[in-house]
Amino acid sequence: LSGERALQVVACRGASDRIRVVLMDKDMPGIDGPETVRRLREFFSQPSIKQPIVLGITGEVAGTGMAALKEAGADAVLPKPCRPEALRAELQKLGVNSDDALDD
Repeated sequence: LSGERALQVVACRGASDRIRVVLMDKDMPGIDGPETVRRLREFFSQPSIKQPIVLGITGEVAGTGMAALKEAGADAVLPKPCRPEALRAELQKLGVNSDDALDD
């Protein structure tokens, strides 16, 4: 998805009730990952909507990529390639049952 499409998806009726975890790449077409994270955090800041866990993913491990996602509001940032075991471990650190979060 592009950043624009991700924002459209969460704005769909009922979508915000189902979104538990968001995986956000730093570099995407259109709106980049950090800006999309900021906009998602703003959208989910409404009192009636629960904030999802936002995990950033980037290949810029030595550059500013990880910091940019974290500063934008990502709960954690993982390096690419992101292995399923690393994703599950990070979700567990954040208190998320990875089996439930990765369903659907």
